[in-house]
Amino acid sequence: VEAMAASATVAFGGIDILVNNAALMVEIVDKPLIQTDKARFDKGIAVNLWGAINCAQVIAPFMAQRGGGSIINQVSAGAFPAQSFYGVTKIALLGATTTLATELGKQGIRVNAIGPGMTKSDAGLSLTPDDSPLVQMAAARTPIQLRDTPDALCGALLLLVSDAGRWMTGQVLNVDGGWVMRNCRAAPKRPSERGGPAISGTAPFHWFRLVVSILVLHEVGLGRRAFGADPVVGHIFPQRAGRDP
Repeated sequence: VEAMAASATVAFGGIDILVNNAALMVEIVDKPLIQTDKARFDKGIAVNLWGAINCAQVIAPFMAQRGGGSIINQVSAGAFPAQSFYGVTKIALLGATTTLATELGKQGIRVNAIGPGMTKSDAGLSLTPDDSPLVQMAAARTPIQLRDTPDALCGALLLLVSDAGRWMTGQVLNVDGGWVMRNCRAAPKRPSERGGPAISGTAPFHWFRLVVSILVLHEVGLGRRAFGADPVVGHIFPQRAGRDP
């Protein structure tokens, strides 16, 4: 890493941008986390987390000498929520992102992250082909297209490293067609279309909220009559009710 930094300084006159993009994915997702041994765990953490931290440690002083810079970590939509060892390494990288943003901000160095979705990269297509059941299920829950080519990430990257993103640090931009929401299904039929009563499954909860609201309003009314204009102060400090501004 030191040699890389020295070469970049010679070639470009300094370092303003660092993009931590290297990661293991295919190599660490073939087993569930519960079956991951220490050797595999150490390898995944070494590349996906320590690799980014190590590069930031070496590059940050070069950026500070120039008055600041921008560090971008590639996390993953698969980290929200993490459901594999790969996702665990990426949510850890997000934690490193916010921590480095806090530590380096006073040096003018911004640290953000991009959360790519299912890109049409070689690794992505080999792990999740377009005809796989996982991809078809995910596509049904995505507002716009599920997959795109890696260059679809460039817009977010340019925003984060340019002056247009000068007020952003410690953030993650999910570029995934909305897949990270995982809640976009076909619109449910209305009760009249289902032929059933116009009462949703959440109706009891709404009634509960209504009853609680009535009780709260009742208590507030009692408090105002008993303790003056501030029922909260009246309940906690009856002797002060009506005397505090």
